[in-house]
Amino acid sequence: MNKEDRERQIAGYLLQDPASLRTEFVRYMEELKTNPGARWFGPFDDFTGPIRKSELIMIVARPSEGKTVLTLAQARAMSRAIQAGLVPDSEHKVVVYASVEMITEDVETIINADDNWNATQLIRGEAPTDVIQHRAIKRPQLPLWMIGRSRRFFGQKQPDLNAENILASLKIMQKDYGKIPHVLFVDYLQYLPSIEKGYSGSRTEVTESVVREMKELSMIAGIPVILTAQARRETEDSKDKLPGLRSIQHTSFAEQTADRVYSIHRPIRARKDEDEQFFYLNGESYNLDMNLMLVRHLKGRLEQAGSTYAIHLNPTTLECKKATTIDMNGPEAYHQQSPNGLPVTQDALFGNLPPIEL
Repeated sequence: MNKEDRERQIAGYLLQDPASLRTEFVRYMEELKTNPGARWFGPFDDFTGPIRKSELIMIVARPSEGKTVLTLAQARAMSRAIQAGLVPDSEHKVVVYASVEMITEDVETIINADDNWNATQLIRGEAPTDVIQHRAIKRPQLPLWMIGRSRRFFGQKQPDLNAENILASLKIMQKDYGKIPHVLFVDYLQYLPSIEKGYSGSRTEVTESVVREMKELSMIAGIPVILTAQARRETEDSKDKLPGLRSIQHTSFAEQTADRVYSIHRPIRARKDEDEQFFYLNGESYNLDMNLMLVRHLKGRLEQAGSTYAIHLNPTTLECKKATTIDMNGPEAYHQQSPNGLPVTQDALFGNLPPIEL
């Protein structure tokens, strides 16, 4: 192939003339009427729009705040929606979860958790054999695929989990199995090697390369990518503990590259007094427990960012829903009794329990 032929080949993909732009615009608008984007099938649907093809969405948090559990809950909810036929072309659609941090068997353990047998019990091996076998029989019906390392290949050299190899796996999945990725989850940014640099070079160079490569992957594959990322330690010294756009560890490149960015925090981790029972946000009151999670919308190209929301995420069962507010004038807020046996008044309650506010 000579230079001009090579240039024509490149232009065939990249150069868009007005006539073709018109045609593709009409097609795109018609497609949006029937399929405006992927729903979250969870509390994110209440405060953000559908997920569009080729979007890079980042979820940022400090360690142990719940970014892996949150994305696994979202992936399972989307998979169940596909299974129920709630997604267009559900027969061919699947959700894909790529984990760099955990082996696929550990991820599968969390996916199988529910109210009867939670993740902790499954990880400890407490579930009876018949329960495990019953779930194993039903598992192929759930259209949730995984990309990652398996214990089957311990002791063997395995390929890097970089964007190039993830994309190759998606292509084989579609070619050999006829499955189209609906959404790709990748956990997590700072663990991923770069196509260009591998793990060599500074952490900042590698991380910024990975962000760019993940955005490229979403555009080449035509699928949304939801990428988790770790926040800097300095976030823990901030007033509300929620990471900002500049809080992503080893990179400031993500704030320009990602289409949407959310940060999360579990306020109970910042509780200073064991007697604190309520959390106050946007004029509403919530029970302060391990399941309360804050979500801040940091960036959205088509949406207004800056708002903070409360959701309920059970880390052992993956139950994820909108957090329920408490009526501070109702009986649920007055389960404590004063020394004379009368209900504690709202003034007394607020006096005894200083609010944690953003």
